[in-house]
Amino acid sequence: MLKFQLFVWSIVLIFVYTSLFAAQRNAAPDVIDLSNIPASALTILGLSVTTLVAAKAITTTTNFQTNKTAKLDTRQRPTEDRKATSMRNLVTDDAGNPDLTKVHMLVWTVVAALVYISHASQIISEAVTAPAGTSSLTFPDIEMALVILLAFGHATYLGNKLVSSDKPQLSRIRPPTGDEASVIKLSGSGFGSLEGGSQIKIDGLIPEAQVTSWTDASIEFMLPPRHPDSTSWIQLTNPVIRVSVGVGALSSNEFSFRYQSDVSGLLTIPDQQFAMPHVGKP
Repeated sequence: MLKFQLFVWSIVLIFVYTSLFAAQRNAAPDVIDLSNIPASALTILGLSVTTLVAAKAITTTTNFQTNKTAKLDTRQRPTEDRKATSMRNLVTDDAGNPDLTKVHMLVWTVVAALVYISHASQIISEAVTAPAGTSSLTFPDIEMALVILLAFGHATYLGNKLVSSDKPQLSRIRPPTGDEASVIKLSGSGFGSLEGGSQIKIDGLIPEAQVTSWTDASIEFMLPPRHPDSTSWIQLTNPVIRVSVGVGALSSNEFSFRYQSDVSGLLTIPDQQFAMPHVGKP
C-alpha cells in the first residue's frame, strides 16, 4: 500500500509539474512560477517514504526474531511473493485479511490525488487566460485537511503494524483435508512455544491434539479422537473446522481444514461380531 501511495503521488506531482511547464508557453510572461514546490506536496512524499521505511524496519525485526528459533518454510515463499504483488495486498494485511487502515489510506490517497489534479487544472486554465502583469500563479498546495487525514492514516497503519507484529500469524495449512491420522502442518510466525503457553485452537476451543513438532514458525500435529466440544468427527454437521494458534491472550488468523473420514488410509475399524444365519434343518 505504501509503495502504491508513493507511486501515485510521484506520478501526480510529475504530471502537474509538466502540465504547468507546458502551460507556460501559452501563458503571459511570468504568470506561472515553478521555482517553489509547496511544503504540503513535500510533506506527502515525506510521509510515504518515512512510513515505508518504518514499516519495513518493523517487518524485518519481526522476521529476524522468528528466524532465530526456526527456519522459514521455503516452499511457502512463492505464495507470499505472489501475494505481495497482488492488488489484494493494497487492502489486506500480511495474513491476507482485510485491513481497515489500508482501506482508509487507499481511499484518502485517491480522493486527495483527484482533488489536487482538479485544483491544478483550474490554475492552468486561469494562467492561460490571465493578462500580462497578473500575479504569479504557483505550484498548487495540497489542502491541509487532506494532509492531516493522510497523516492520521499513516500513524494508524504504523500503530496497527506494531501491535500485529507480536500477534501470531498463520500463512499456510497442509494438507487442507484429512482425518485423525493425518499430520497437519501449520506455517507462519510468532507461534511461541508450548512451554510458554501457546496452544492450538479448533473452532475457538483448545483440543487435546497430539503435537509432533513445534517451533516459532511451524507446527505439526494430529487431530484428537473427537472435536473439542466432544462431538465425534463423523457426526459433525459441518466437516469444515477453523484452526488457529493462541499465544497468551493473542490469537492468530484462522485457516479452514476439512475433516474427511479415513482420507489417510491409516484408520482401522474395530472388530465386530456378526451373527451367521443358520443353514440347514432346524
